[in-house]
Amino acid sequence: GPPASVALAATSVGVTAAASAQGQPPQATPPPTQIQILKNEGPNITAWVTSPLETGIPDAISENLLFMRESLRDEQAATPASNAGAYGAYSAALRYVSALIRDMEKRKQYEAAAGGEAVLFPHSNLTQGVRNHLNWPQYALERAEMRERHQQAAYARPFIASKGPERWEAEDQKMRQELTGLYVEFREYLRESAKR
Repeated sequence: GPPASVALAATSVGVTAAASAQGQPPQATPPPTQIQILKNEGPNITAWVTSPLETGIPDAISENLLFMRESLRDEQAATPASNAGAYGAYSAALRYVSALIRDMEKRKQYEAAAGGEAVLFPHSNLTQGVRNHLNWPQYALERAEMRERHQQAAYARPFIASKGPERWEAEDQKMRQELTGLYVEFREYLRESAKR
């Protein structure tokens, strides 16, 4: 299976009140599917991918996206061909995740042009271990450190000279618009598949 930092499925065991009252044995709660995880985490992932260059994205984001794409393909392959609604939802999900992966690679190119990790985020108060306690690191929880990194990067000559921040700001606006549109399309397919 995938490494711990990439493990996406919850493994907690749930017991329903009815089953407990009737003396039935506990039943394991099935882990969420990747399409369910994408439904919940999509806006958070988009926020990471389109964040300012000096943010410093946890390694788990890229790894999770690759794992998610392959798992979505597996889930789609297991979907009956007769279920056109669900199949379409998986196709929309894969378009969205593929765009996220593409934009992550583009972001890395901008980071390199702006001086790389040593310039953009020379140190981190949030260790990788702390970040990895969450299946998907939450963008909103790291805003305080992002402000600190922004101040550090602002004084770095390669960062200033590269004009990367200005170019990235224009690029990430286009990315955010496209990714938001793909997420909305994906959710619409999910709603339609639920009606069938």
